[in-house]
Amino acid sequence: MKLRNIYFLVPACAVLLMLSCEESLPVRVLPPEILEVETAVLGQGLTGYSQYLQVTIVCRNIYEEVLHDSAALQGTCRIWLKNKPSVGISIPVNNAHLALQFTTWQDGMLIVPPGELVVLDIKWYLNLENGRNLHDYLDWSNSTSSDEGVLSEPEPVMFDASFMIFKYGGFLEAGPGEFMFRGWRVKQFD
Repeated sequence: MKLRNIYFLVPACAVLLMLSCEESLPVRVLPPEILEVETAVLGQGLTGYSQYLQVTIVCRNIYEEVLHDSAALQGTCRIWLKNKPSVGISIPVNNAHLALQFTTWQDGMLIVPPGELVVLDIKWYLNLENGRNLHDYLDWSNSTSSDEGVLSEPEPVMFDASFMIFKYGGFLEAGPGEFMFRGWRVKQFD
């Protein structure tokens, strides 16, 4: 009979002790800078007959702990012609722009150990908000011709970006950066 009472008393006392504790852990406060932009570049590519510009932004975890949370990537990336600033686009940035080959996911959570990278890839297929294409604003008068296509004169293109990856990390800035872009289009045969 005494042994049965002890089995009841020990858990009951433990519960009472836990409930009577007035102390709680302090609220965890992360520093405002947990990621930094290490590099941001603008380049161009071609998929089939579609030319695009691609902004690649590399961020590094500068915090001493593993960042482990759902990604909340949001922000904008702007790309415009340096000599015609009104010709360009503002691209909304979201989780689809996370480069999967450089990210670690576990149960829907993005994991970034200290010193590791998060990479964003933002592609733009040169269509402008006014319905035109960036090619319409390039100089083709002295274009270079090859068997496959025609290259425009080089045109300086600018970019910048403002974004956040985690809801607690604050906004990061990338750029401004500059790239010499050459438009390409299929050669017209008479």
